[in-house]
Amino acid sequence: MATLTAADLQKRHELEGAPDPFPSLNDSPVKPRASASIPAQVDTESHLAFPSLAPSTPAAAAPAKPAWGTSTGPRIRPAIPKQHLASDSFTLPDIELGNSRNGKPATTLGEVIKAVTAKYKIKIEASSNRTTRQTTFHLKAESQKDLAKARRDLLSSLSPVIVAVINAPASTIATIIGPKGATLKQIREQTNVRVDIPRRESLAPAVNGHLNGGTSGNVTPLPGDDDEESTIPITVSGPLPMVQEAQDILNGIISSKTSKTTQRVRDIPSYVFPFVMACRSNFLAAAEGGDVQLSRNEAEREITVSGDREAVVRVIEAIKRTVEAFKTGITSLKISLPKRQHRLLTSKAAEEIMATSNCSVLVSSPDDPSDELTVWGKGEHLPAGLQAVMEKANSQYIHEFPLPGPINLSKQLLTYMTRIGYPRTLGAAHSGAFIYTPHQAIVDKAQVLNIDIVGEKPVVDAVVRQVSELIGKLIGATKEVNIDWLVHRVITGKHAKKLKLFHEAHNVQVFFPPESAEQSSVLLVYDPFSASASPSPVEKERHLQEVSRDLLKLAKDAADVKSETILVEARWHEAVKGQGGTTLNAIIGEDKTLSIKVGAEAGDPSTQDVIVIRGPSLDVDNAVQRIHRIVDEAKNDEIVNSYSTEFDIDKEYVGRIVGAQGAGVNKLREQLGVKVDVTDDFDDKEIVAGKKKKGVHQKSKVKVR
Repeated sequence: MATLTAADLQKRHELEGAPDPFPSLNDSPVKPRASASIPAQVDTESHLAFPSLAPSTPAAAAPAKPAWGTSTGPRIRPAIPKQHLASDSFTLPDIELGNSRNGKPATTLGEVIKAVTAKYKIKIEASSNRTTRQTTFHLKAESQKDLAKARRDLLSSLSPVIVAVINAPASTIATIIGPKGATLKQIREQTNVRVDIPRRESLAPAVNGHLNGGTSGNVTPLPGDDDEESTIPITVSGPLPMVQEAQDILNGIISSKTSKTTQRVRDIPSYVFPFVMACRSNFLAAAEGGDVQLSRNEAEREITVSGDREAVVRVIEAIKRTVEAFKTGITSLKISLPKRQHRLLTSKAAEEIMATSNCSVLVSSPDDPSDELTVWGKGEHLPAGLQAVMEKANSQYIHEFPLPGPINLSKQLLTYMTRIGYPRTLGAAHSGAFIYTPHQAIVDKAQVLNIDIVGEKPVVDAVVRQVSELIGKLIGATKEVNIDWLVHRVITGKHAKKLKLFHEAHNVQVFFPPESAEQSSVLLVYDPFSASASPSPVEKERHLQEVSRDLLKLAKDAADVKSETILVEARWHEAVKGQGGTTLNAIIGEDKTLSIKVGAEAGDPSTQDVIVIRGPSLDVDNAVQRIHRIVDEAKNDEIVNSYSTEFDIDKEYVGRIVGAQGAGVNKLREQLGVKVDVTDDFDDKEIVAGKKKKGVHQKSKVKVR
């Protein structure tokens, strides 16, 4: 076979002129044959053809067109290195490795740093100083949120676990827990610590060292005062820095609730009370600039102090010392003055007597017919005090205006003037005049009723003339009608418009007595202030008779009334009343024809386990049925709610039932209204050397109620 050279092969395959694909190492390369085609034009703007000698940034090459698809398709963006925008540093004196996130002991600091770095995608640098035995950590993260989480996790892993106890006042527990446990949950999530608050029923009952009453000058704290109230221990466990952070949060909540307080000094002797109140400036000075407010209740003989806790304590101590000093440092002198002059020795007048003579005056109560009064003060101040009392007692003119009789007419006139507020009207019309009506206890016993008019004589005389004019118009203009008091509510409820028409058609006003008085007399008055009022006694009598007849007819139509008392244990009274009295109002109805009194309101001294219903017979029967039904439902609810059951589950399932931060049991409580308690239940045989023996038979007890 003939041997062919490379050139022969090129000719045979029409590749003459192409470069030799297998050139010889010794021969020079064969030059290709010149092409007959027109030479390409040179691009003078090309940087490749005419490169610049000066260095410059190469122009960005146009992106190559993809082999598949269009050139407008998505492109993979070049990876940009992450920038750390947040950084923090802290130093730990002693590192005590805790547990890593998977529950296995962390053997080295590097493992802890590696775990935190991987979890939060941050950068951590650590440097140790063997001399001071301190380690400084530098943290860098993309966001402040990741940085805070990583810092908290790192501190938790490298700090010793401790247990701290905070004694919180009982009144602050609700604020610490928050609505539906929101505040407590936030503290736990923010600090990664365990916060345990014991149940109230598990705490020993607190002993109150102060008695309310019996001893003069007692100090009684009001709700919110933690000096006297019990405290509840709150246990906080976790890494040291996190526990300290949780403690700061809890103490802040407690301080916000207890920085202010209110206390009161009770049962101050009546003869000492005016002297104590005269020392108000001294008590404010005892506050030493603290914010305090003082208020008095003369009827209860007590002084209330509110404000900054420390300042309140100092003021209370000052008041107690003052009370004790006046108990033994003053004496008394008794004199007699007409009862009408006693009105000039109370309120502001008594304060003026104290200011001018350092003495106080105590008058008998309005319902006491005695004319005796007592002047209190130090022995050397009593003469000046007696003089000041006499000057005040005679400082103004007093006129006793007797109401015309007989006594029944006097009571009718007094009732009318009281119900329309006539004394206030007179006082407003005559500046400097004071009109006093007799106390109800005096009205019930007196045979003659007087109105006391106090002031300058010209003013008093003008008031006397106006009262005399009114009395003249009221003669023959009043009438009493006896209607069973049980019917009063029915008439005023169902016939309110009818009663209003009595005044429009007959110029007659109808006054029913208060229901608490349980009186059957209804007062009719021919209105003397009406523009259409007639001065004729005949006209007055006619209109009064017509209204009386119509009123008795209304009473007859509503005469089917009764009063029924049912026995209901006091513990079910709240169910009958309902929240805010809503249930009781629904039973009474819009017409308000029923009167329902529960417990102590019924007025039965022998027991409070009663409910009294008064009104129309049919309405009373319906109300009794509804009350019995409500009580039965409350009893059934208690039976249902008090049902409980217990069962055991494997301990490995406890976490699923309880949920994160107790979310599982909280959800059951909200949805089903049950209470779930989970407790460990180990057999004594499984406890070895004070430690729980590991085994497959460990159980947890679940109680649902």
